[in-house]
Amino acid sequence: MVQQLDQPSLSRKTAVIRNKRKLFHTAIADIFRCIDGKAVVSPFSQTLCLIDQMAWVELGHEKRRFNTWMENRVAPLSMYYKQAIEELYLIRCGILHSFGPPAHKPEKYKGYLLIPCDSGLHLQRLNTPVLRICLYSLVTDVLYATHRTFEDLAEFCNDDQMERLESQIGIRGMKYPNSYSEMHKVLACFDTAGEVTHTDIRAAYTKEILDSVNDIT
Repeated sequence: MVQQLDQPSLSRKTAVIRNKRKLFHTAIADIFRCIDGKAVVSPFSQTLCLIDQMAWVELGHEKRRFNTWMENRVAPLSMYYKQAIEELYLIRCGILHSFGPPAHKPEKYKGYLLIPCDSGLHLQRLNTPVLRICLYSLVTDVLYATHRTFEDLAEFCNDDQMERLESQIGIRGMKYPNSYSEMHKVLACFDTAGEVTHTDIRAAYTKEILDSVNDIT
């Protein structure tokens, strides 16, 4: 007897891919549109919101889901995340709620400094208690972690995760492009047939954003 394909699983995988395109066209492409428009703080705040969103999709209402998602998905990309996750959550609260410091400040918290593109300073202090956060590093790391999360969800997505994916913000009348390059030029690497690596994303960011700024200046 020939075993039939698991059609519900195939349908669910298609739904995950559809929701990935939806999120990339809205939440993620918006980060790059902000950068194109020379916004200063908005790309940081939107990237931190993306962490919140992906943590909720994957982990639901689990306590400390921001921290858990960062530990599982982003920290493997750099050893510096592991020691800064708690502080990044405080910074997320500060930027989103007060556009400054968080309301709750433990003794160890000494503030943060946002920098655009010096990856060598990302999550470093260098003779100062103030934590530096590099936009280039934060965006590319979180974007890759988001991509990998969707890759895993496409293989196995439970009912609760699927329900949360389907509950994403929708915009009336918005059509989602067939190609990632139509969403934003940095995302063109996701149109390739092969595996998209962390290096691919960083190369695309460098070429389409950092190099284009240097060409203008």
